[in-house]
Amino acid sequence: MTDKMLANNVYFCPTLHVFKDYIERTEVYRETEQEKFKKVFTVLYNVSKYLTYEMARRGVKMLVGQDGWNPTFTFKEMELLQEIGLSERDILLGATLYPAEWLGVNDKYGAIEEGKKANFLILNENPLKNIQALSTVFSVVKDGKIILEE
Repeated sequence: MTDKMLANNVYFCPTLHVFKDYIERTEVYRETEQEKFKKVFTVLYNVSKYLTYEMARRGVKMLVGQDGWNPTFTFKEMELLQEIGLSERDILLGATLYPAEWLGVNDKYGAIEEGKKANFLILNENPLKNIQALSTVFSVVKDGKIILEE
């Protein structure tokens, strides 16, 4: 499967946080079903982590995404990707350049380059050293204008 993904330039968005959330939020299941669902989602989560790591190790481009309603889940997804062994660089590419490539808009978005939209964060710490640095926002730039500053 991975060979076909690589040959066809297929991207993968694992959404690991979804499975982890289902494991942790057992109250959404009937009480009699909680343990069963927890076991099922634990297996799915562990298999997903393994497959995600193996695909990334072999060169499949990972997209950072989540199917949840809470925007902070995106950062949790990044932390989970780091926990399974993806580098900070690959995680950041999966949140910036790779989605733009996948959507076919990388001529305007996805990197800080001349001629592209100037939408980016200025951080107090380096996320290439620690992905949690994404929570140290100093300012937000959208369309070349500072819209939030510490």
